[in-house]
Amino acid sequence: MDFHSLRRSYATHLLTAYRYDIKFIQMQLGHEHAATTSIYTLPAADFQIAELARVHRETLESTSNAVAIPKRKLKLPPRPPLPPNRKKKRGAS
Repeated sequence: MDFHSLRRSYATHLLTAYRYDIKFIQMQLGHEHAATTSIYTLPAADFQIAELARVHRETLESTSNAVAIPKRKLKLPPRPPLPPNRKKKRGAS
């Protein structure tokens, strides 16, 4: 067992057992980016499935009363122009 194993265990327990926010765990581990913290948190697949189900259920419950229906058809923004071809054509000098 090494130091990083203990850090991973600590971060995972804060997330799964105690349900601390990832920002708090990030601060505890001293990481600048949340992506680095996510490397240290290794929750089991059953926890991930249960957490996804909980978030999905809460989202549906909070939006079930107010369903947003757009009043007009939505359009995609125009595509940006293609960059000019910077390669020289063969045979051109």
